Amino acid sequence: MEKEAIISFYQAHPNDGYRRCAYMMIDQDIAYVQSSSVYRILTEADVMRSRTVNQVLKIMVLLNL
Repeated sequence: MEKEAIISFYQAHPNDGYRRCAYMMIDQDIAYVQSSSVYRILTEADVMRSRTVNQVLKIMVLLNL
């Protein structure tokens, strides 16, 4: 159950990396896991975004594209 919550939260926040999502999930009482566990779960589920994709998404948000 918690793994599915982590994966869906990460997919719902495309502009945030796994570390930021880990802390956001703690703040929002969704899951209490270390960022390394979030990384492992997302990697095992094959949903990790590359750093390049994250950077492009952030630029697009800043430019309102």
